[in-house]
Amino acid sequence: MHVPHDAHQHAAVHPANQCVLKEGGQSKAAVALHFMHHNSARIHQTLRVTPAMEAGVSDHVWSCEDIVGLLDWAAAHPVDSK
Repeated sequence: MHVPHDAHQHAAVHPANQCVLKEGGQSKAAVALHFMHHNSARIHQTLRVTPAMEAGVSDHVWSCEDIVGLLDWAAAHPVDSK
């Protein structure tokens, strides 16, 4: 049986790993980072562009440095939670 190259990205999170994510308090950040990379930095084979580019949200393929730059920007501009 042929397993698609991206099959591991769509697999369910194993319960043991889920526990580690919850304990570390980083699950939301990990999921956000995964989707940011998936939609903005990875060219999809069928689209031949990123989903963000296809949707008109971005005009270029994002690099890892671009994504890390967002983290730096977000840290410097905290959101008021009021």
